[in-house]
Formats: sequence, C-alpha cells, structure tokens
Amino acid sequence: MAEFSKLMITIKGQALIAKSLAGAGQIRFTKICTSDAVYTAEELEGLDSLSEVRQTSLVSKVSYTNDVTIKAETSFTNTELTAGYYIRALGLYALDPDDGEILFAVASEVSGNCYMPAYGNTAVSGIYVALTAAIGNAETVSLEVDAAAVATAEALRELQTQLDSHTENEDIHITPSEREKWNEAAGALQYHNAGVHNSIYRGKPLGSTVTAAQYAEIAAGTFKDLYIGDYWTIGGVNYRIAAFDYYLGCGDTACTQHHAVIVPDSSFYSAKMNETNTTEGGYTGSLMAREGIQATSNTIHTAFSGHILYHRVYLVDGVTNGHPSSGVWRDSSVRLMTEQMVYGGAIYMPIADGSAAFSNYRVEKSQLPLFAYEPSRISNGSAWWLRDVVAASSFAYINATGGASYLAASNVSGIRPVFSIC
Repeated sequence: MAEFSKLMITIKGQALIAKSLAGAGQIRFTKICTSDAVYTAEELEGLDSLSEVRQTSLVSKVSYTNDVTIKAETSFTNTELTAGYYIRALGLYALDPDDGEILFAVASEVSGNCYMPAYGNTAVSGIYVALTAAIGNAETVSLEVDAAAVATAEALRELQTQLDSHTENEDIHITPSEREKWNEAAGALQYHNAGVHNSIYRGKPLGSTVTAAQYAEIAAGTFKDLYIGDYWTIGGVNYRIAAFDYYLGCGDTACTQHHAVIVPDSSFYSAKMNETNTTEGGYTGSLMAREGIQATSNTIHTAFSGHILYHRVYLVDGVTNGHPSSGVWRDSSVRLMTEQMVYGGAIYMPIADGSAAFSNYRVEKSQLPLFAYEPSRISNGSAWWLRDVVAASSFAYINATGGASYLAASNVSGIRPVFSIC
C-alpha cells in the first residue's frame, strides 16, 4: 500500500503564502505532477521543481477543510502510459504573481509500493490524489480551478448524487428533443480546434502571464481552456483573445503556425499617421509604421517574449488619386487593424466608384470574433487609428463615440494594435 510523507511547503510556496497574507491576492493552485525521482525529506523544502516528471494533471477541486487548511484534488490514469513507473513524489503547483507557476509543495512516497502500470488495452488503472496543506488562513486560497481539469473520483461521486437527485425529482421534465440538443452540444465541446474555440465567447481573466501549458495548447492548435474574450493582464494592460488561427494558410509564404490573435482593450498612447496630411506611401510608408508604433511593439514583445508570431501580410505601399494603388508582402508582427477586422466590411476605405475597383492589399478579410460577439469592445471611450487609406489626406479611425470615421493624417489618435502569439 502506498504511503506518502507529510506535504512539505517549499521555500517558494512559503513566500507565496506570505505575499497572499500581505494582500497580493488569493493563491490559485494549477496542477499536480508525479515523479519517479527519489528525494530525501531534507531536500523537499528547497526544491524549485520536480525532476523526472512522469504525469501531470490539472487540479480539479480545491476546498477548505478548516480555517487554516486546504485540500487540492486530482486523479491520474494510465490510459496514455506506454511504460509503467513508481510514483516516488507528488508536486503541487500554484501561480505566483511575480514568478509565474511555482512548485508550491512536495510529498515523497516512502513505502516503495506505489506503482502505475502501463496501459495494456484491457484495463484502466488510476489513482485519486488529495493533498492537504496548512497555509495559515484558508481564505487566501482561491477555490476556482481550471475548467479543463479531469473530474476526480470524489467529484464524480458528487455528480452522480446530483444526477440521482435530479432524475428522481418528478417535478423536473425534459423532452426527448431537448435531451438530443443537449447531447449534441456536449459532444461538440469534446473537440478542440480553432473552429470550436472561435465560436465561444467567455471573457475570463487568465492571470498575469501566459503559462507554458497555454502556449503548448496554442502551438498544438487545440486551444483547450482558451476562448474568445479571455485575457491576460500584463503591465496594467488587458491583452484580449480576438481570434484563433485567423492567419493560418495566408501569405505569399503561407502561415503554418497555430496562433491566437490578441487585441489590447485600449490604446497604448497617441501619435500621428504622418507629419502632414498625406497618405502617400500607404501604411508601409507612413510615419506610424516606421516609427510611431515601435514603442508599442517593444512593449508587446517584452510581455510575450519569444512567442510573437511573425508572418506574411499584404500592406498598401502606394496611393494614387486618394486610393491604394500598390501593395507589398512583408514579414510583420505588430501593426494597426483594418476596417474588415473591426466591422466585418469596408466603411470608408475605397472599394469601387462605379467605374473602377480598387485593391486594398490585405489578407484580413473577415471580422475578428471578439468584435462580432461583443461589439462594445470596439468602442473604449477613446479614438484610435486603423491602417486603411481613405483618401489622399486621410486614414480610417474609430472616433471617441465609437463611430466609424476617418481623420487627416497629421492629427493625433490612439495606437491600438493587433498581433498574434504562438
């Protein structure tokens, strides 16, 4: 029978408790990992991470056992194991407001009898894990857990009790057609891809950093527990998910990396499109593209270091008689949005005058799901530039009342860019 030592809170875990008690916010537990590495009792407190991690499971339930103690639960199965192993340590992870995800506490297995066998296509083996920790004040711990977490055995029992209560309630009735609709909806959520996740608006705060697990979901194109409207708050800026795989397959060299398109809730600062009222050179030739947006780009690259998507986009580089007349393919990462991305179509940008049609040189052809599902995100109480050429002297912009409009290029307006992370 497996036997584990007392759960030891690490030095980083102790520091996180101190921050929480000092008012830095509630502690949120994220995952529990198994390891087959052997640790002495003296080593546990000083660990920064587990070595030889064999399995990872999201924390599925956090509860208070008394005023000073919490319990974090999850479960592990062998359905994806090709080789068995001995569980010799368990690590509980939490989010630190300064350091990101940290190893909060560790317990070592002391009997040598905790073995997780490989899956043999016949029987599923698993364990239910409940880690209990004394933290001084249980109310400093968030009870919120990742919605993607696998239900533990106890949670399943609770769910079964609720289902039994429901089915035995003769005052509650559903029709066969209603049941079929619910089953179809539940089945759709079993699939994780850009199409599914572009179709659901949630608006959930995701913390102060993108976790390694979230980057992995984006890179894989599965986007689990990431939905339209969700956002990270980094450096006082809300960076909100606007679309998934919006640029996939686009470009003279096709974009092949899965990605999430990000739009900040507000402008970073204000600047001119050009020193004079001209759109000559289009967006690529503008003062905005050459200099004005650079400080914003630097801030974004710092916030999402190493994960900004560079890809090919088609940008206007020539204007004749007030309409775009030439375009160029460029590697791009951070830039201004277009009318199509915001409104879903052209408002002021030239399309045709009855005798001629004009190309506007872009791969952005459709409205971002963020603005389709929550149009109020377009109007944030301030004016901001779009990159579309409207006339010989003006570019498109959103005015402070939320209206579509255009503005002479030498005027100052907000910089609210778009970019993608991968």
